[in-house]
Amino acid sequence: MYGAKTITSLRYVTRLNLVWATSGLLWRPVSAARWYNGQGKGHAHVITSLDPKNLRNTNIIDISNHRASISSLRALDDDARPLDKCTDIFSVMALRYCPPRKFPASTRGVLYLHAPSKKALVPGASVRFRLVEHLENPTGFSSGRDLLSSDGKPWGIPLDRILRMPCYFTLRDVLVRDGLVTLATVFKYRLAQFSFGPRVNVLPSILDPFFMDFSCHKLFLQIVDKDKVVPFSFNRATDTPFSGTGIVQFELMWCGKKNPSVRLGLRVLEILTPPNPGDLAQVEGAFLKTTETQAWAKRYLDTTLPPHLIDELKRTHRFDEGTCP
Repeated sequence: MYGAKTITSLRYVTRLNLVWATSGLLWRPVSAARWYNGQGKGHAHVITSLDPKNLRNTNIIDISNHRASISSLRALDDDARPLDKCTDIFSVMALRYCPPRKFPASTRGVLYLHAPSKKALVPGASVRFRLVEHLENPTGFSSGRDLLSSDGKPWGIPLDRILRMPCYFTLRDVLVRDGLVTLATVFKYRLAQFSFGPRVNVLPSILDPFFMDFSCHKLFLQIVDKDKVVPFSFNRATDTPFSGTGIVQFELMWCGKKNPSVRLGLRVLEILTPPNPGDLAQVEGAFLKTTETQAWAKRYLDTTLPPHLIDELKRTHRFDEGTCP
């Protein structure tokens, strides 16, 4: 097993695990995962679940004042025995508090899946750290609070990163065992042929919804198109004060009064967090707006997306030329 002095960065861990990503292993029928503290002490905790309803005191871990907790997650069978002793090297993951600093004092609690969307599992979902003292009664989890990053937002590992990065595959396998993630979803995010970085926004299909912070002015996506990747950038030039978060997806629109043309828009499927007081709000079910009255639209589609992806959007959303948002 590798300790904190051997594995020094998440980037190194990712490269180390690319071998497993190409080995053809899709999912292991794990019963639990054993967590080894990464401070060289070898102290183990068994992670039996990431479902808040099934968490117990034995799932509580303590990473207080750790600069980085680099841990080995070993998959276990129903009798709490390792499935394969050789897979330890492929199950090493690093928990980091960004910017690089120690985790706060009293960082004691449980890892769990936070999935806020009712319409799509992966967008906006993450494995968070819930600060709790005990889980002896039904209110133990709800009475706790999420660990916050230095920017005031909840700390977490995005679910799409867990599904596509081999260093998190044991967490992924526990999510499948819990019934929180389907094998179909695992297969969709099995993108071993591409070398995506951990912070890249990956869209397995042009039809998939994705998470969006409505206050952002720029968003970069990597859209998977069979054996290649199509880069896409969203830019909002105006300073109109939008805020809140939600789930959006690509759709086509017929736009323009003088010279109408087909353009690419973003449909707001779901509002996850409301806007700040005084800010403008996006409207659920409508196209994403850049001003109070104008929808965001991407023109010149022939230079933005391959023709077959545009055709796929037309077929899927029953695009009707001549209708404006």
